[in-house]
Amino acid sequence: MKEFGADEARVERFREENYEPEDAEDFYVYPVNSDAVRVFLRCRWQRLTVPNMTGAVVLYEGIDAQEVQTVAQMLGIPQERFETVLAGVRCMQNFALPRLNK
Repeated sequence: MKEFGADEARVERFREENYEPEDAEDFYVYPVNSDAVRVFLRCRWQRLTVPNMTGAVVLYEGIDAQEVQTVAQMLGIPQERFETVLAGVRCMQNFALPRLNK
């Protein structure tokens, strides 16, 4: 982590076995994943509203590849990284979908 500019205090904090983020917004992102995380956090999810007997249920379907490309371009991510960024976004999306659609 030091190679990527983290200060000594942060390095020590992550070495602790029982490190817990200070709040839900505090998490560490490896530099290799930073572009995918930046894109993922800014993308809009495709949603489907399904009527049922008690009103309606919103089902999250995912993030469109065009949305990923547009956001990546707006963030200035080089085009040669788009495939890697898309793969990272898909990985996070696949983890999030079952949790969003509980």
